[in-house]
Amino acid sequence: MDRKTATVLFVCVSAVFLVGCLDGTAGGDGGSEISADGSYESEEWEDEPTEIEPTGTDYLTDGGGSKATVGSGAKKDLETHFVDVGQAEFTLLDGPNSTVVVDAAHWQDDNVVPYLREQGIEEVDLLVLTHPDADHIGQVPRVMEEMDVKEVWMSGTTHTTRTYEEAVDAVLESDAGYYEPRAGEVFSVGKVRIEALHPEEGTLSGDGQKDSIAVRVVYGETSFMMTGDAEATAERGMVENAEAGNITLDSDVYQMGHHGSSTSSTRSFLEAVDPDVAVYSAGADNAFGHPTEEVIRRHADMGIEVYGTDAHGTVTVEAGRGGNYTVETEKDAPLILPSAVPKVLPPKSVGGAALGISVSGGAVYAP
Repeated sequence: MDRKTATVLFVCVSAVFLVGCLDGTAGGDGGSEISADGSYESEEWEDEPTEIEPTGTDYLTDGGGSKATVGSGAKKDLETHFVDVGQAEFTLLDGPNSTVVVDAAHWQDDNVVPYLREQGIEEVDLLVLTHPDADHIGQVPRVMEEMDVKEVWMSGTTHTTRTYEEAVDAVLESDAGYYEPRAGEVFSVGKVRIEALHPEEGTLSGDGQKDSIAVRVVYGETSFMMTGDAEATAERGMVENAEAGNITLDSDVYQMGHHGSSTSSTRSFLEAVDPDVAVYSAGADNAFGHPTEEVIRRHADMGIEVYGTDAHGTVTVEAGRGGNYTVETEKDAPLILPSAVPKVLPPKSVGGAALGISVSGGAVYAP
């Protein structure tokens, strides 16, 4: 091969590699392209994604198997940690004799297992993966490898990304049970009650976000709502199902759907949930524009206190069985408000600190 031919070949190979890096196909899952609504559109990995056959559940209240759980066993009450993992989601519910993890953050990070270990957790009773996007299932392989996971839930909607394939392989290679919950089913994990709200049986669309698992978690008199990236169509279905008396939506604490995107948290859904507190998980100055101004304004108009991991860091809600709960934040910051509010508001106690709020445009994060 002469020098000119070798040079041309080198340039061509370099160009191919560069394009691969830019579109997310080189060295891992895509999960990098952004659609108009700010969601992930991953590059394809396989034409025929792996499917898992459900093996049943140990927690279904009307016919499941053993209710015995391990968990941390050290907590008197339920602590729900909305963990700051940037533009991704990872929620830990650490209760008496039960540990539940909802979603496993982004594949490009390594923060789920370290956080669990910081909390003294080595065993997970239930791992709920709301949908197969890379920012929700990214660290499943390490969780499955390094934690004793008893059971995994997924919606049943597949994906064709490397991240999804690796997550599925990790579950299949483990001893964990696998289940696909459906609206109306009720589960008991230790002293925690989990009500499945979405999807309904026989309604999977094939769209991971539209098919997101949504659950209502109840501990004593306190309830939490988590919907993954469920969008307006799913929310409308849940409202109709609640109106028919099939499920309950009313909750004290609401984890905003789709990181506070305008695709979710519709007014009719918020009115049905009627939360006192809402928490969104998003990265600071993220490229998706989460949370959107209209969603923050909607919560403000309804008098809902809003916390965000971009401003407050990890948000922890400690709930007692009598209905009392407290909100603690990793960072002292005011509640999140829309931009068009008075320049200065009366001080309000947030995370143990009384703070005034000023406005600098956009959603308000700090005085």
